[in-house]
Amino acid sequence: MIVTLLVEKRRNKSLAQLISSLFVPFRIDARVKKQCHVSVLQIKYKLMRGKIEFGWFYPRLSGSDLMVLCDRDTDLSGTKLTRFESSDFNRAMMLSFIRSMTSGNETELSGLRAAYFDPQGEHPDEAGYLAEILPDLTIVTDMPKYYEIFADSLLYEKGLALTVSNDYSLLSDRPLIVTSCAIDRELPLSSQSIVFSPEKPLVSAKYPVLWKFDVDVPEKYLRLKPDWIDDGYFLSALYSLEGIKKLAGLVPEKAGSGNESFSAGSLLRRLDSIKKSA
Repeated sequence: MIVTLLVEKRRNKSLAQLISSLFVPFRIDARVKKQCHVSVLQIKYKLMRGKIEFGWFYPRLSGSDLMVLCDRDTDLSGTKLTRFESSDFNRAMMLSFIRSMTSGNETELSGLRAAYFDPQGEHPDEAGYLAEILPDLTIVTDMPKYYEIFADSLLYEKGLALTVSNDYSLLSDRPLIVTSCAIDRELPLSSQSIVFSPEKPLVSAKYPVLWKFDVDVPEKYLRLKPDWIDDGYFLSALYSLEGIKKLAGLVPEKAGSGNESFSAGSLLRRLDSIKKSA
């Protein structure tokens, strides 16, 4: 079961509300919604005074249900509850968007140099997926020996050739970069580079890092989603907690950095312009 939590703090209380809060420090609206073999417990916790009484939750929740979907500002420290976080669905949406951008556009992509940055060598399958849709792909990693074995296997099984290196400078002349993880360091990239990442960067960058992928919740799951939960966050829970892997087939309309967003077509035109000016 997916558990969602919204904490509302009452402000500007009237005298009557202040008196009432002495006897009723919090109010809870909890309801379970079911659809398509998925159950979602929606909890609205209205705090009248004092601190949140998390003890209320424990008898009603168990096991994995102690993981909740809530706002990042909700303070769960010192409790048995943890905020649900996963980049798995966002990673799937990143790959889906890149495929939608490249599909049927082989002419525009001809001669485009791309790189996959996987410092710890954690996602070789992802590199193999990208190698099938990006014509000239270089792997930049701190684990080149490991990746060379994978590249040899890919060449033997599918006839796909990969360049593998631990030289970060190779990233500088690749207009298209895909990363396997959140960017946590300064990379030698051009300000013209377009970077896709499954997670929000941990450092500021001079180039756009596209990590937010706009995708709508399928209609059959809309009834389950509280209006205070972001679509992507809710879909991530369906994907990771409920195991609805077919959601990976969704295609995002846009990819964004938080400040600006782009359609697949606009990014393809931008890449084509960069390629021609190189």
